[in-house]
Amino acid sequence: ESPKYWYRGFLSLQSSIDAAIIEITTNHSVWEEMKSISGIRMGSSSVIPSITLEHSYIIFTVAMCFSPFMHFMSISLTREKRKLKVLMKTMGLQDAAFWLSWSLLYAVCVLIMASLLTAVTINGYFYTSSFFPILLLFFFYGILPYLQIHFYFMLSSLLKKPKVTSSVGFLLTFFSTCLSFITLVTKLPAPLEWALGLLCPFPFVTGISKILHLEKYGIGFYFSNIMEESYAVFTAYVLLIFDSVLYMLLAIYFDKVLPDKYGMKYPPLFCLKPSYWCKSKRGYSDKRPETEQNHERIFNDSMEPVPPEFDGKEAIRLNNIKKTYKTKSKKIEALRGLFLNIYEGQITALLGHSGAGKTTLLNILSGLSQPSDGSATIYKYKLSEIEDLEEIRALYGVCPQFNVQFEVLTVKENLRVFAEIKGIRSVEVQKVLKLMDIINIQDTQANKLSGGHKRKLSLGIAMLGDPQVLLLDEPTAGLDPRSRHYVWTLLKERRDGRVTLFSTQFMDEADILADRKAFISHGRIKCVGSSLFLKKKWGIGYHLRMHVSEVCDCESIISLVRQYIPDATFTGQSENELSYTLPLENVDKFPDLFCGLDSHSDQGIINYGVSMTTLEDVFLKLEGETATDQKGKILGHEEQAEEERDAFSADEMEQGLLSLSDIGKATVSGTALWRQQVCAMARIRFLKLKHEDKTLRSMYVPVFLTYLGEIKNTFERLSCLAFLQTYRFTVMCSIETINCFPVLVNIISNALLRTLNSTAQIRIWSHPFFSVSVITSLLGMLLKHMVGKEASNCSICDQPYLHCVVFIFLLRWLEVKYGRAVMREDPIFRFVPTHWEGFVLYKFSLISLLPQKPIIIVNDLRKEYQDKKASSVFKKRKKVATKNVSFCVKKGEVFGLLGPNGAGKSTTINMITGETTLTAGQVGETGWKSPTGFLGHCPQENPLWPNLTVQQHLEVYAAVKGMRKEDAAVTIKRIAKALELQDHVKKVTRKLSAGVTRKVCFALSMLGNPTVLLLDEPSTGMDPKGQSNMWKAIRAALKNREQGAILTTHYMEEAEAVCDRVAIMVCGKLRCIGAVQYLKSKFGKGYLLEIKVKDPAQVDCLHMEILRIFPHADRQERVSSLLVYKIPMQEALPLSQTFSKLEAAKRTFGLEEYSFSLNTLEQVFLELSREQEMDNFDMALEGTFEWKRLQQEDL
Repeated sequence: ESPKYWYRGFLSLQSSIDAAIIEITTNHSVWEEMKSISGIRMGSSSVIPSITLEHSYIIFTVAMCFSPFMHFMSISLTREKRKLKVLMKTMGLQDAAFWLSWSLLYAVCVLIMASLLTAVTINGYFYTSSFFPILLLFFFYGILPYLQIHFYFMLSSLLKKPKVTSSVGFLLTFFSTCLSFITLVTKLPAPLEWALGLLCPFPFVTGISKILHLEKYGIGFYFSNIMEESYAVFTAYVLLIFDSVLYMLLAIYFDKVLPDKYGMKYPPLFCLKPSYWCKSKRGYSDKRPETEQNHERIFNDSMEPVPPEFDGKEAIRLNNIKKTYKTKSKKIEALRGLFLNIYEGQITALLGHSGAGKTTLLNILSGLSQPSDGSATIYKYKLSEIEDLEEIRALYGVCPQFNVQFEVLTVKENLRVFAEIKGIRSVEVQKVLKLMDIINIQDTQANKLSGGHKRKLSLGIAMLGDPQVLLLDEPTAGLDPRSRHYVWTLLKERRDGRVTLFSTQFMDEADILADRKAFISHGRIKCVGSSLFLKKKWGIGYHLRMHVSEVCDCESIISLVRQYIPDATFTGQSENELSYTLPLENVDKFPDLFCGLDSHSDQGIINYGVSMTTLEDVFLKLEGETATDQKGKILGHEEQAEEERDAFSADEMEQGLLSLSDIGKATVSGTALWRQQVCAMARIRFLKLKHEDKTLRSMYVPVFLTYLGEIKNTFERLSCLAFLQTYRFTVMCSIETINCFPVLVNIISNALLRTLNSTAQIRIWSHPFFSVSVITSLLGMLLKHMVGKEASNCSICDQPYLHCVVFIFLLRWLEVKYGRAVMREDPIFRFVPTHWEGFVLYKFSLISLLPQKPIIIVNDLRKEYQDKKASSVFKKRKKVATKNVSFCVKKGEVFGLLGPNGAGKSTTINMITGETTLTAGQVGETGWKSPTGFLGHCPQENPLWPNLTVQQHLEVYAAVKGMRKEDAAVTIKRIAKALELQDHVKKVTRKLSAGVTRKVCFALSMLGNPTVLLLDEPSTGMDPKGQSNMWKAIRAALKNREQGAILTTHYMEEAEAVCDRVAIMVCGKLRCIGAVQYLKSKFGKGYLLEIKVKDPAQVDCLHMEILRIFPHADRQERVSSLLVYKIPMQEALPLSQTFSKLEAAKRTFGLEEYSFSLNTLEQVFLELSREQEMDNFDMALEGTFEWKRLQQEDL
C-alpha cells in the first residue's frame, strides 16, 4: 500500500506544502531540497542475526492474544458466581463440577485457536520441521489458554468484581510475559527460573522460544534434545500442566475461604480436617437451648402455643440468629436475635415490612448467607457445621427472591439442567411441567418469558425432586390471581410430612395458605401464631360495607348502625359505599342490626356485606405500634424500605401532589431544550465515570504517557538530523509499512527547519483508514444501545439522537460503498411528501368533534413475533402477543389493564411508548403539546443507574423533560415530600429496597406534568403500607388535572382502589371492559361466601349444610381448610336471615371464621380465567365505550 503515496501524488503535495511552510516561516526556499527526495525499497539482510529476541514479537502476540477472550470469560464467570452458583450449590452442585464446566465450555474454541496458531507459526517461522515439534507446539498452544482460564478462575475467587478481575489478570499476564524475555538474553539461576515458572504464562514463553530457536537455526527439535539445558522444554511442558492444576485448586480454595456476599465461609484449614474428606452421620441432642426456652417464656403472650400433635416435630430451630453488615461508617443490623421454631407438617409464613429481615433470614437458612451470631438446626443438622452442609442441601428446595434461570435455555432445558444437578431422573421434569402448568411454554426461551412465567419456572425448579424442606421467598410475586390460587392449592396438597417456609407481601396469601404466621419488624420477631390468634389479639373487628344509592342520607345511616351497636366506628365513604368497623364482642347483635338495615331499605341501602378483620389490618396495627416503639431511635438498616417516622396524612399527600400542577408548566423548547438535554446526558456520563475512577484513569493515563513518548521520540529524531547540510535526500523504507514515506518526508522537513534555526514544527495528518474508523465507532455505539438492557429502559433520554446516529452511519457507509452519485439518485434519501401528516391531522380533527375528548386512543393494536420451535430446526412460527386491542382513556381517568401472565399487558404498554414496534394498529394522542410533556412511563423493570443518587435521577429526568432549573428544584422537593422520599434522596439507587425503588420510578414518571401516565405494576415489592400510600399518590396526582393514566397490575385490590375503569385481557384480547362496579354487576352478580374450617375432616358435612341453606350455591374453589362459594342474589336475601343461619352453622361446625360480602373484582377475574380454559369468552363492553369505539373506527 505504501507505493501509492508516490504514484497518486500524495508525497508531491506533502513536499510542496512543507516547502511553502518553511519558506513562509524562515524566508528561505527549500523547494530544491524537497524536490530531490527519492525513495528506494529497503533490502533484506543475508545474515541471520544470532540474538534470541528475534521471535519476541510472535511470542508476545501469542501470549497476549487470549486477553480479550479472558476478559469476556471473567465477566461472565463473575456475574454467574454472584447468586446462581451459590444457589446451585444448595441443590447439590459440586465445586469441581462448576469450575470444570467452564473449562469444557471453551474446549472447542481452545482447540480451534491452537490449530490456527500452530499453522501460522509453522508457515512463517520454521525452516525445517517434523511431526514431533509440530505436535508439541500444538500442545503448548492448547495448554496455554487452559492455564490462563484457570488463572482467571483464581483471580475471580479473590477479587470478586468482573472489571477488576479482567484488569488485574491482563496486567499480571503482561508483566509475566515481559519478565520471561529476560531468560532469552540473560542466564538466570535455576531456582529462580523454577520459581518464575509458577507465573502465568512464563513457562509457555520460555518453552516456545526454545522450540522456535532450534527450528530457526536448522538444528531441529527432536525427542533426543527435549531434556537439554537446566530449564528444558520438557520442564516448561510439565510446569504448564502443574500450574493449570494449581490455579484450579487455588480457585476452589479461595472460593470457599473468601466467599462473596452470597455463600458460606469455610475456615482456612478446612481441607486438613478428616471430617471434610470422610463423611459420617452426625446427630445432635434433642435438648432445646436454655436461651430459647427462656425467650419463649418471656414472649409467651405474643406467641401462640403449638398444638400438642406438633410437639417433637421441630424441623428448623433458630436460636438467637443475628446478621450484621459492616460498612465504612457504621454497622447495619439486619437481624437482631431471632428465636423461632418451624414445624414439620405446617406451612409457616414470614411477614413484615420491606427491609424487616425476611429475605436475610431465608438466605441464611438456604445457605446463600451466613449468620453473624447464633445457631440454626435443620432436622438435627447444624447449619454452622461445614460437615453437615451436604446433608442439609439434600433436603432443600429453594426459590429465592430473584428469578432462577439460564436466559438462553428453554423452560424444559432449564428444568433438565437443575434436575441433573440434583441427581433427579428426567421423568420428573415432565411431571413438574404439568404440576406448574407451564407445559404449553416448555419450548420457549427463558429470556422471552413474562415475569409471571419466570416466577413459575423458579418455583418449579424448587419443586424438583419433591424436597423435604421448601424455602420460598415471595413465590407468587408477579403472578396473576388464578396462578396464585393454583400455587396455594399445590403447596397445601404437599404440606403433610414436609416443611414449608415462605415470605410474602400479600396478607390474603398468608391468611389462606399459612398455618402459622411470624411477624418480623426491624430484625426482631413481633408475634407468632395462627390467623385466628392474631386477629383476636390485634384485630379491629368486622368490616361492614354498604352499597348505597345517591339519595342516601349518610348521617341517618350512621345513627341507625349505632342504634344497634353503639361502639361501631364509621371508617370511610366512597362514591356509592359506606364502611364501618364492628367490634368482635358484639357479634350476637349482628342479626338485630341486619333486620334494622332491611327494614330501612327505603333510605337508599341497596345491599351490604360483612367480613372479618384481615391480616392486613393486623399488619398495619403492628406496624403502628412498631413506629411508636421506634420513635426517636436511629435505624441504620440500608435495606429497609423506609425509616419509620410520622406519616403524612392523605390530605397532605394530595396537597403535595396537586401542587405540582402549579409549577413546571413553562417547559423549555427548541434549541434551548436540545442544549439542556445534551448537558443532562453529558452530566450522566461524567457521574458514571466519576463513580468508576479506575476506568477514568485507564482512559487518560495511557494517552498522556503516549503523548510524552511521542514528544521524546520527535525530539530525538530532530536532534539526529539537525547536522544535515546536504541538498539531496534518499529515504529507504520497507513497503510493508503503510505510513513509512509520509513520516520520513515529515522528518526531513522538520530537520530542514531546525538547520535554519527555526523552533517551529510541521505536523502531518494522514489516516488512510479514517472512514473505516468512523463506521466502526458508530456501529459500536448502535450495538451497545441495542444490546444493553439498561439503555432500552432509559431510552427516553437518548431517543431523539438515535435516529440521527443511524442516519449518519447509513450515509457514511453508502458513501464508502457506492459513492455520492448513487446516493443522489436513490429515492430513499428524498423527503417523504406531507400526505401522511395531512392524514393524521384529518383524523384528529374528527376526534375533536366528540363531546368529551379522550386523552389517548388505542386502535386495533396487534403484535406478532417470529418464534422458533425447539423441537424442529429453524422452523418458524408466529406468536401473537396482542390481537386487535382497542380502548381509550379520558381526562382524569385511571384505566386498569388486568390479565393473567403472558396476556400481553406489558407488550401493549411498550407499543404505546414506542419501545416495541407495531405489527398493525395505531396509537392516537390528542392532549399533548410537546413530545417531552406527553408520556410519563414507570416501566416494570426499574430504569435507574445503580451508582447515581435519587436526587441526581430526578434532576436529570427533569432536564430531559424540559423543565426549567428553578421549577425542577421546587418540583423535586415537593414530590419527594409527598412520596416520603426525603430520607432517600442522597442514597444511590442500588442501595434502595424494592418498595422505595418503585416510588422513585413513579416520581420520575410524574416529572414534567405528562399528559398520559403509563404505570406498569407500580406497587410491586411494596408492603401493604407502601401500597396504600402509592394508591393514594396515584389518585391524588390525577385529581382535578388534565391527565390520564394506564395502569397494569396483578393485584385486584389495587385495581379496585385506583382505577375508574378496567379491562381484563386474556390471550392478547380484551375480554371485558368497563367500570369496576359495572363488571361486578355484569359478571359477579350475587354474594361471595368464604369459610375457614378448623377441622378439614368436616368439610364434606359443612358442604352439605351450605347446600341446604343455599340450594344453588356454587363452590368456586377449595384450598384445604378454605371453602369459597358463589351465592345467588335471590337466595342471599334477606341478609338478616342469612347471617343468622351462618352464625348457627359456625357454632355447630366450630368454624374458625367466615366472610359474606359482595363479589370482588378478583372473583370476576378468576371467573373469566375459568372461561378461558373452557374457551367460552363473553365479549362484553360498557355502552359508553362501545359508542366511542364505533366513533373511532369510522375515522
